[in-house]
Amino acid sequence: MKLIGTIKEENLKIETIKKERISVRGIILKDNKILLTYSQMFHDYTTPGGGVESGEVLEETLKREIKEEVGGFIKSATAIGYIDEYRTFIDDFRPHAGSVFHQRNYYYLVEIDYFENTHRNKDEIHYGMEARWVYPDEAINQNNSEIERRSKGEVHLVHPYTTLKRENTILKYIKEHLL
Repeated sequence: MKLIGTIKEENLKIETIKKERISVRGIILKDNKILLTYSQMFHDYTTPGGGVESGEVLEETLKREIKEEVGGFIKSATAIGYIDEYRTFIDDFRPHAGSVFHQRNYYYLVEIDYFENTHRNKDEIHYGMEARWVYPDEAINQNNSEIERRSKGEVHLVHPYTTLKRENTILKYIKEHLL
């Protein structure tokens, strides 16, 4: 798969990686819109997906996460590329200075066979996550507002704004290459 982009927190030295994570995310398109998850708690949009569990291959993770987060059953999936994200390692919402978290996010263009009810986990329910069809620019604009608020320290106990920069990178890629 090809590298789509690299997101790196400012002033971060990558040679001190403490934790690495692989995630898989689905790009589901219809009528120039994309199906994203929106968090009522964090006020942001992300592509549905999540971390690869022990023993899973990427496609298994993709199927599990799409079913959990948006209730979709995958008909087909085509690998698009990946985005690397580097940020300060955070544990229980506490940053560990000097420790780096690296997440590689694999993206697949997904065709859905049919939808049923979602099977969100307790965190996704707590965060008020819901599936929404939106135009990419709508999600980019909302995420940019949140990036600005988080970079000013106006919002606490949320995932870092590098996650939203990653999401905006893939949304811009979708606009340029897939719509």
